[in-house]
Amino acid sequence: SYFVMELCEEGSLHNYIKRVKALTPEHARTVLFQLLKVIEHLHKQNLCHRDLSAGNVLIKHITAKGPSIKICDFGLSKVMEEGIVAQTMAGTPGYMNPYIIQFVKYGKEVDLYSLGALLYLMLTGEDP
Repeated sequence: SYFVMELCEEGSLHNYIKRVKALTPEHARTVLFQLLKVIEHLHKQNLCHRDLSAGNVLIKHITAKGPSIKICDFGLSKVMEEGIVAQTMAGTPGYMNPYIIQFVKYGKEVDLYSLGALLYLMLTGEDP
């Protein structure tokens, strides 16, 4: 089987931030709102990404309001219906919720922690 995605010529958010050092607050807000919409949609479908990181956020194009993004790498994603928890190690260091590192049971909230780490990176230009 094959998986087809849109071409994102700007590359990953990680590489973009390396080039520009940090995003303006306005551009970071634009990216954050897009990420929140994606996570809201995934969670409504009972899907937890579990590996949100700057390397897994692709930039389709850049507008005056900021980057237009796509999420990739669903290899560690997991269907987690309401009340279902996981306890397996998954994610990218620096973006992983401490529950994952400590092998504590966790739910879809781990994606929100990763969004906080992404926001930190976008505003400071430094890895979380």
